[in-house]
Amino acid sequence: MNNKLDVWKISSGAFLIPWRNRSDFIIALANPILLIAALKVAWFYAKEHVATSLSWGLYIFYIVLFTMLAVTCHRLVLLKIKEVNSWFAFHWSWRETRFLLWLITTMLVSVGLTIILVGILGMLISSIKWSATLDADPTSFILGVVRIISFYFIARLSLVFPAVAVDEKATLKIIWKLGEGNGWRLVIIVGVLPWILTQFPFIFYRANASVLETIVLTVLACMLLVIEITAISLSFYELTKGKKHGIS
Repeated sequence: MNNKLDVWKISSGAFLIPWRNRSDFIIALANPILLIAALKVAWFYAKEHVATSLSWGLYIFYIVLFTMLAVTCHRLVLLKIKEVNSWFAFHWSWRETRFLLWLITTMLVSVGLTIILVGILGMLISSIKWSATLDADPTSFILGVVRIISFYFIARLSLVFPAVAVDEKATLKIIWKLGEGNGWRLVIIVGVLPWILTQFPFIFYRANASVLETIVLTVLACMLLVIEITAISLSFYELTKGKKHGIS
């Protein structure tokens, strides 16, 4: 029987742990955060003038940077601070490759599931003649249901990322079982919390913002990524208590 996740404890811990260990987090994560922020700002101002091939190149570079950031952050949370290199090192190992492959797998599962669900719900709604019984356009309803179901699957699969970051054995079966009984709690932690955090910088955003304002808000948004990643790490930790670090 898996532990029941305490959503409030994990959400608050996602803020407190980086803050209490801010020196270690800043040293380890400042470089990737600033690089990701620089990439986002450059894209914001130059996207209309960038060739398609270069756009894909920049996107791949972003994914690489995010992978390195996420792996380092997970390790900071789940391993003793002293076991993680103090200064962020731009190196790529099998660990980062596994993480990236799982990231791609999760994205493909999400896309595939979305296509299947849209098709199934579309046929069901057509069979009950939605338009004849209700005035509302069914598109919003379909997309809403699809998003909720897709988020559920993504939330359950998200536990693979901290597992891979600390070199634990990870398969779809193991990860799915690990999140058993906590699916909707994980949806809140992996889906709702990040959504709230992504909205936060927009509170300060204004039309015709200066370059400096854009840079500051972008850096803030990238820093909030650390909180999102930490929340997943803490969920993994709570579900694997009593074991070395994880699930093997």
